[in-house]
Amino acid sequence: MNLSQTKVYGLDKFQSIIDDPHRERGIITVSNHESVLDDPFLWGVLPLKTLFSIHKMRWVLGAADICYTSIFKSYFFVFGQTIPTIRGAGIYQPGVDFAIDLVNKGGWIHIYPEAKVVQVNKMIRFKWGVGRILMDMDHEPLVIPIWHKGMHLAKPLYGTKLVHLNKPITLVFGDPVEYADILAEWRQGKLTREETRVRLTERLYKAIEDLQIQYDDVN
Repeated sequence: MNLSQTKVYGLDKFQSIIDDPHRERGIITVSNHESVLDDPFLWGVLPLKTLFSIHKMRWVLGAADICYTSIFKSYFFVFGQTIPTIRGAGIYQPGVDFAIDLVNKGGWIHIYPEAKVVQVNKMIRFKWGVGRILMDMDHEPLVIPIWHKGMHLAKPLYGTKLVHLNKPITLVFGDPVEYADILAEWRQGKLTREETRVRLTERLYKAIEDLQIQYDDVN
């Protein structure tokens, strides 16, 4: 990908969170999902010291029926720190439990809450798994929204299998999302578990949507 066509916003703030030696909270990043190559494109803007650190680099939830269908793919995605999840198995499954444990220990996971590639300029409804993760954490992790645009041009979902270089990409790292108020209402008995998952998921959706509204016309 030609980085001269890539515009990145908020990376310094995001990198400072990752590098903070005094950080005691885990990190969850959430983003829209435009392309099957989102993951390498997203993190390709990070410095090498992060990319090659198994302790600093993100883990990502990925569909087992796509990422773990052969021995070669399995090794590739294991070393790429991809957590297998079973589509249709619901929000209570081993992969999600593993993700919660990682963040409880101060790690970083990335989630595509749409749970599939969406190549139109409007996100679909988020799955509730991210809400369940926030509810079942031992602490309240930092949740950072990310919005990007243009990766569908670099790797269309249909047609050619080639990657189109020199396409305009916009990548925005937002500020941490405030959500403690929702958890407080739940703990006080004002919200059911389902209502809490819905409210948390809607909060994250709006955070990414706000980034889109602010940066959609940059390129």
